[in-house]
Parts: sequence; structure tokens; C-alpha cells
Amino acid sequence: MDVCEVDDVSLRLTDLPVELLLHILQYLEVKFISEVLSQVSDIFRRIAADDSTWRIRIQKRWPGQYPALPSQQPISWTSACIDREEESKIWRKGAGTEVDGKGGDEPDVIGGSGADGMKMMTNSRSHYAGVDAVHVMKNVVVSGSRDRSILLWPTSAEGMELKPLAKYFDAHKGWVWSFCSQDDLLISGDWDSTMKFWTMSASGLTENRAGVRLKTAILTTDIHENRIVAGTFANKVVQLDAREENKQLSIYKSHSRPVLKVKITSERILSISEDSTLVVYDRVAGKKMMRVELPRSHPSLEHPGPSFPLSMDLLDNMLYIGDSTGNLHLIDTTHDSFSLVETYKTGHSGRVTSVVCGYGSYITSSSDGTVRIHQPSRRMGLITELQVPECGQVTSISYRNQILAAAGSNNTVSIWSRF
Repeated sequence: MDVCEVDDVSLRLTDLPVELLLHILQYLEVKFISEVLSQVSDIFRRIAADDSTWRIRIQKRWPGQYPALPSQQPISWTSACIDREEESKIWRKGAGTEVDGKGGDEPDVIGGSGADGMKMMTNSRSHYAGVDAVHVMKNVVVSGSRDRSILLWPTSAEGMELKPLAKYFDAHKGWVWSFCSQDDLLISGDWDSTMKFWTMSASGLTENRAGVRLKTAILTTDIHENRIVAGTFANKVVQLDAREENKQLSIYKSHSRPVLKVKITSERILSISEDSTLVVYDRVAGKKMMRVELPRSHPSLEHPGPSFPLSMDLLDNMLYIGDSTGNLHLIDTTHDSFSLVETYKTGHSGRVTSVVCGYGSYITSSSDGTVRIHQPSRRMGLITELQVPECGQVTSISYRNQILAAAGSNNTVSIWSRF
């Protein structure tokens, strides 16, 4: 540590009052403070380890209720502050203040050049039909198309040219419609009524067991530990164990219309449907627990029919459901209340086809060809909007480790990653 000698008095940075040190540290990133500066001295280590330091920093930098609902589990405010700083930095130049979705500054609109710290790569030539499913795994992006193929993509490329790493033609006999994964296991669901199980390795994809054949199209899948759940066109939800070779299935009818999205936790299965309901299934008791009627928007010129849910994501006790009129509904799952807290206008002019929630940002995609990055607070202000060129409709997105992938109806796969 540099020492300044004035009249034989040695002054060190660590001799400054804590209040002044905290003011100086405002100009440094939390990740640097917690990973590097904390190793310099005991006082910096104590500051970095104090969660209240970063909770206060979040409150000052991004005013508003955060998280959107009081959490049911302890929050690492250090990790939360790092996530918010990183997400704001990579998605918006000069980010740091929350843009109120009800008015105020216009967000940055980003095209092919990407955001600050991000670059976009796109390909519309490798699939020859619409792409409906995309999924980010560890170091690869997986896409599924109506051309029945599954393609693997790199998360970065030289010269901004995106080329597939591997192509698996006729991976299914129908439209590839959904993906979910756990570690190296990838599960694909298809309109050919088949669920397939793949192992991801350095050499590519290999089927690791016989597929499961149902009597109807598989529209959505999810996995928790070894338990897999699928939603079908025949209004049913199917459960199975990834370790069981004998294909023992547990099936229950959850809705009166096709099941469009499922989510599985250690205790519950959540499903949404075209019938505008959310069904909660108790895995422990093995029975349906409740049915929740979701808000239905009035028909308009832009959306002539009644609204229905299309997408959802669960973060702690916050369930976000996107619908066909561009709205996003926040449901409180605390103590299994499943009560509607707020309905947001996302700013999308089309359907909300996907929603991905994290402590650093919320991301929504739409049939209007855009992806929107939102602040993860109760106010859900907009950070930025991404225009996805020549994609048609954005049918699906996946986001992991600061890699964003989007599927487009015009045969397009687009990927954003760090420089």
C-alpha cells in the first residue's frame, strides 16, 4: 500500500474513515471489490463481506422495490449487486439508472452491433424452416426447427459469422418444439409425440436411451433433479424419471386446452394453457392442488381475441407469466397463495413468447421481432430493447452465463455474447 509522508506522519488509504472508503468504492465494481480488493487488507475484506454494504448500494443506484416480492430465502446481496451491475453494463452503455417503463428516457435500441460488451451473431441459412426452440447449455447453443433438425452453435465466433458446429438432420419426425437440460442431459420434445434424451459431449449429441412416445404432440418440457415433466397438445401433463428405462409414466389431465408451458420444482408442477388458467399440482400428494384463473385482456384491433398465457418463469416466490396480448403478470407463490400482484405492459406490440428471470435482469421476447431487457425490480423499468433483424417473430429465447440465444420464425438463430 502506498504511503504518503507529511511531517513525519504516514497516511494510508486504509486509515481513512469507513464512510469515506465506501464513497471511494462506489467508483469500483463490486466484483472487483469482492474478488480482488478484499484480499488487500482486513478492512477491505470486512467491507466486502458485509451484505448490508451492497444492499444499500443497490437501493441507492436502482431505487425501487427489489426483489419485486419479499424473498422466501436468504439473498446474497453481494451476488445480487454483482448481477445487477454486470447486466446493466453489458446491455446498456452508461447504464446505472432504471428507466421507468411508464415514461421518461427512451431506452437504447440495439441492432446488429449489440450492446456495450455484447455482440450479436445471426444465421438464417442453416435451418430451412422456422426455428421454434433454442436452448443455451454450458458452452453451446442448441436449436430445433420445423425442418425436423437439431443444430449446435458456438457461443462466440470470429468475424461475426455464425456457423453451426454440428447438424442432426431428421432428429425427429416432426417439428422440434421444446428443449430442457440438466448438466450434460438434453431433452427434446416434438410434434411427432416423441421425447428424446441426448448426452452432450465434446464430440456432439448422442442418444443415451430410447425415446418416450406419447399419443399426442409434446409442446413443453422441464426437468428438476431426475424428474421430467412435459405438457401436451391433448391438455395433459406427463411425468417420468430420467433414470427409468421402463418408461413408467404418470399422466394427469390439467386443462381443457393444450398445455403451453410447464415448470417443475421440488414440490410443485406448474402448468399454463390456452384455457387461460394456471394449474398447481402437488408432487408430494400426487394430486392437483389448485386452479388459478389468469387475467384476460379485452379484444382490440391489435389483439382481436381474448388473451391467454404463453410463457412463464419462476424466480424464488415470483412467478412471471407472459400472455398473447403483450402483458406480463406477476404471481406471488408465497405459502402457496398464487395471488396476482401486478400486470405489466411490457412494451411489446405482439405476444410475449418467452420470459427469463434472474436477479440481474428480466428478459422478454415477442412475436413483434424484439427482445426487451428489464430491470428485475417491482417497477420493472426497461434497460434496453434489442431489434432482431430479419427474424420474423421471435419464437423463443434462452439466457445463461451472459449468453442470449433467440429463435426466429424466418429460419433464424441469433446469439449475443460478451466480447
